[in-house]
Amino acid sequence: MIALGDKIQRLRVWRGLTQTELASGLVTPSMISQIEGNKANPSTELLLQIIKRLGVSVETFFKDVYFDLGGRAMYRFALDLMEHEQYGAAFQFLKQLEDRPSVVESNELKYQTAICLQNTGKIKEAIDRLDEILLVVQVEGDREFHAKILNQLAESYYKLHNLSLAHFYSEKANSIFDTLPEADKYAKARAKSIMGVVSSKLGEYNKSLGLYQAAYELYFPDYPARAATMLMNMGIQYKNLGQYEKAEEYYLKSMDMFRNLPLEKNSILVKHNYGVLVGLTGKYEKALDLLKECLVEFKEHKFLDMLPSVLEEMAIVELNRGNLTEAKAYALQGIESANGDHYTIPYLKKVLAQICYKNGQIKEAVNYLEEAIPLFQKYSRIGDLIKTLPFLSKCYQELGNVERAVTVLENSKMYAKKLF
Repeated sequence: MIALGDKIQRLRVWRGLTQTELASGLVTPSMISQIEGNKANPSTELLLQIIKRLGVSVETFFKDVYFDLGGRAMYRFALDLMEHEQYGAAFQFLKQLEDRPSVVESNELKYQTAICLQNTGKIKEAIDRLDEILLVVQVEGDREFHAKILNQLAESYYKLHNLSLAHFYSEKANSIFDTLPEADKYAKARAKSIMGVVSSKLGEYNKSLGLYQAAYELYFPDYPARAATMLMNMGIQYKNLGQYEKAEEYYLKSMDMFRNLPLEKNSILVKHNYGVLVGLTGKYEKALDLLKECLVEFKEHKFLDMLPSVLEEMAIVELNRGNLTEAKAYALQGIESANGDHYTIPYLKKVLAQICYKNGQIKEAVNYLEEAIPLFQKYSRIGDLIKTLPFLSKCYQELGNVERAVTVLENSKMYAKKLF
């Protein structure tokens, strides 16, 4: 193991940076000297900025670092890392506390580790931990903690694309929180927002709108970034409802709020959503300019999971203005950037199908749509699946395959019945 300051110094030298260069815009060179000499501990935020400048991941940085922290201090540091969305590194510190039950209560520790697991892709492990403590907390009668666990289960199942269980747990969490007026506002707001997400995916846009409004009122003014995100989400629901002027109003409110906050993914995402809206109103050049800005910013800040979504919307804009070659290029780039597993893939395949259809390539359109259908199911995008099936039926009809066209339409009605 290596001391924190020694690790920073080694990486700085390896990167060819002077103390002045590492300190630039962050702190004084003398402070870097004190940190490297293990005479001063940086704040969590400063440490993360230093690690970023040193060009390594936070999780990798801490793998062999000895951090001289007491138990409670280590727990607080882990929570700070989680606040900065450094869940992998936070999990490392939380694991060290599992053999020290006097530091933090067992169920609370399991709850926090479950959150870390959920946010590092180990969702089933997270669910196992949450299920483990759920019964204990129910018996103990801690209703607020009970609601938090249910809400975390809802989020976990949402990430597994299981909307029915996500909705079930979200409903239960909110029903408990609604009976607890003194409960933590942040936790209550998260429960509302997660239920809003699930409701939106189920096509319940008005319900989702009300939930996001309630979440906004709980987040504001103490949690401005979260509040700004709720404004963006409300804009999305207005867009889904076809109320474009209201959507624009809320997007602009969200963008104004984000301008005064540190940059995060959602501060770029709201611009992306605004670009989509602008495209829907026929202002294609402006829409493309906004989306291209987002593409650059997402790349620059390493939010690479957003690239397929932006490229999909750019493809749609080009498709809508009749530039089929450009639309196809963007759609194919989107699929490539998705690396084989991303919820936008069925949408990108649908765009490619629309391009083929406009080019008179009906068989190719059918192939893309048949590939998209199971992916809509996989990612629980049932509402969009229902919207896509009539297009597939139309293609089969034009190919003279009436039997298949009828079957596809019947499937559409079946899914609609299940959903509504």
